Amino acid sequence: PHSDLDEEIERLLAASAETIMLPHFHSVAQAADFVAIVGGRARCVALVETAQALAQIESLCRIEGLDEIHFGLNDLSLDLGLPNTFCTLCDPLLEGACTALAAARFPFAVGGIGRALDTTLPIPSELVYAQYPRLGAGGALLARAFFKDLNDEEFDAQLTLTRERLSHWSLQPAKELRAARDALAARAAALPRVWPGGP
Repeated sequence: PHSDLDEEIERLLAASAETIMLPHFHSVAQAADFVAIVGGRARCVALVETAQALAQIESLCRIEGLDEIHFGLNDLSLDLGLPNTFCTLCDPLLEGACTALAAARFPFAVGGIGRALDTTLPIPSELVYAQYPRLGAGGALLARAFFKDLNDEEFDAQLTLTRERLSHWSLQPAKELRAARDALAARAAALPRVWPGGP
């Protein structure tokens, strides 16, 4: 949010944007102002990246005209003082917010994902994929690492594999999802602290 937000949104709409995301806001009022400016001319997504916004999740999902909430894990981990992005996926505050949105049947997405079955990432992608059905999330962004060195055909194949692995995890019992959560938490806690000055 900033003083020229209305002009910026008008430029996006003039460029035929179909979805507009509001990043790094702190209050329900800021999110509501954003939705009012868009005025139904595009889908509105609130990108929750601050602890203040996270704490107001039940009020945010009641904003008329807000279509989706997306949790931005990088900035959220910084604002929560967590050592790295992966820790955010297992943080009780995020888990509670996802539970509240799922109970309200409000659409939400979480962070970003790398390529399916990629074991070269700091955390194996399978452990991350397992968190989406566990949290009840309906979507994710594709991380930059997903696209690296892929041509169009390879990208299509990777996307198909991603959908297959997410479907696999969505069929697993709660016990398996909890085990994947605990494994991710242990691996994340063992990673070097990513953020300078972190806890």
